[in-house]
Amino acid sequence: MTVGFRNFKVLIMKKIFIVTVLSILFVPSKSQACSVCGCGVGNYHYGILPQFGKNFVGLRYSYSSFTSTLDGSHAHQYSYETFRTAELWGRFYPIKRVQAFVFVPFNFNERIEGPTKKNLKGLGDIILSANYNVINTYDSTDRFFKHNLLVGAGLKLPTGEYRQIENGLTVNQNFQLGTGSVDVLLNAIHTIRHGNLGLNAELSYSLNTTNKDEYKFGNAARAGLTIFYILRTGGLTVMPHVGISGEYFRDNKQFDQSFSETGGRASLCNLGSEFYYRSIAIGVSWSHPGKQKLFSGLVSADDRTSAHITVMF
Repeated sequence: MTVGFRNFKVLIMKKIFIVTVLSILFVPSKSQACSVCGCGVGNYHYGILPQFGKNFVGLRYSYSSFTSTLDGSHAHQYSYETFRTAELWGRFYPIKRVQAFVFVPFNFNERIEGPTKKNLKGLGDIILSANYNVINTYDSTDRFFKHNLLVGAGLKLPTGEYRQIENGLTVNQNFQLGTGSVDVLLNAIHTIRHGNLGLNAELSYSLNTTNKDEYKFGNAARAGLTIFYILRTGGLTVMPHVGISGEYFRDNKQFDQSFSETGGRASLCNLGSEFYYRSIAIGVSWSHPGKQKLFSGLVSADDRTSAHITVMF
């Protein structure tokens, strides 16, 4: 009788243990330190590229920040997220008409909620991509309009940390250094020039997969249109530019269940300039958000800035 009772207790304890483990593994809302957070992962764009026919290596820096409105489970109404990225990038021509790119980002993330400050820093998700030069009439002397069309694809690799823990809880996925997934990137860049005046159009799309935690960032699309003008003085070439861009994000998912307070869209007004001197290219840009609705309006994007220095060879 005593042995049977002990076996019964062991069976009950095993069931309680199994239910507890399953609850921890399969209830995503309990695994996050915050449900809303400005997004710093998954950014991907080329921008205005230096001279088409040359290889280059360089360093790009970008800064973005967000203000997030928190729910009643938090002691404070808002949190403030800042994302800084220093990125090594390069372009190489393995064969004629094909451009190979590599992007190696190092991320510095900061989140402030009341007196609490959280910092993450380290390697982000490395991107490898290639573009095929479909059309290039830049060297033609008899063309009124000169065209350059690039189409390409790439892979974003899960090299950035995505399981950072804070106070026993997984840090919000949008604040992590990486996504933990292998994503497919598609893009097209079309540049038209007449004399010193030009128009650059860029379109990119990210097909995201599910990581090992069954978390999937929503697919993202970005489109941009930029007008530029080329000014030459001595050995220096200056190319000021102004444009608009738009971004669209699908909802994030975990265990194939959508998070309703994710995804969204935003438009941006962009202003900047490129400077070329011999084999050196330097660029700066500033972006101001226009109409936006991110995370059901709970996240607001602030101004963005970026800069790069590139050596061509």
